[in-house]
Amino acid sequence: MLRKIIIFYCTVFMSTAYAHEFWLQPDTYTAAEGEEIQVNWRVGMDFQGRSSAYIPDMSTYVGTFQKGQLAPLKPRFAAKPTLTFNSGPGTTIGITESADFVVEYENYDAFFAFIEKEHLRDQLIEPTEPPSGKTFESYRRFTKTLISTEAHTWQDSLVGLNFEWLLTREGSNLRGNLYINNQPAVNYPVKLFAKAAQTSAASVQKIKTDDMGEVLFTNLEAGYLYLINAIKIRPSAAGDKFDKAQWHTDWASTTFQW
Repeated sequence: MLRKIIIFYCTVFMSTAYAHEFWLQPDTYTAAEGEEIQVNWRVGMDFQGRSSAYIPDMSTYVGTFQKGQLAPLKPRFAAKPTLTFNSGPGTTIGITESADFVVEYENYDAFFAFIEKEHLRDQLIEPTEPPSGKTFESYRRFTKTLISTEAHTWQDSLVGLNFEWLLTREGSNLRGNLYINNQPAVNYPVKLFAKAAQTSAASVQKIKTDDMGEVLFTNLEAGYLYLINAIKIRPSAAGDKFDKAQWHTDWASTTFQW
């Protein structure tokens, strides 16, 4: 029975991979110090999707970052909401780094349609001849959510993920710095989703990081919910989990309220 549950949830997690967006959705972005926060894993597209229960094999790290310290979490098996923790003083950052998963495309043209849709062509080293048969892509998600106490606005921090956002509020503007292994991620495609409430339809802005790995979004709306997302792609390499995958993508996302 346990094996069937694991297979079911991993299938759900992987079956929505064509949509790819994965994010952390807390029940509130502003809490009193010490208040219990519940956070759902969400998988879907356009900042709408289904929640997923906690299965240990689906992540390599879950935890929080408070007052400069990382603290791993140990959710119970099949927990839903996935993460539960208490809000600390100032900003508490919820964190999940997923395991590697693999998605199957019917052929290279289907994979290339994904590349075009996500504006990844500049990163792609295209083969001289399109490969025949199915194309496989492995992927990993690096996700954060920013939760603040009622007396403070959030302040983001780097928490040690290999692919990570550092966000800064500048009045009504948002500055985002994207890092790969602590180095600026230059010329990477970025999406910023915005919606008025959890169940509302989301708008999206698209941009690329500049030569400092930065993006700037202006005139964010007070009270709106946001998801910022970036993608990098590379050919599969020795040591990757899935031998059959020809490509690997990493996804960096952060959710917050303005």
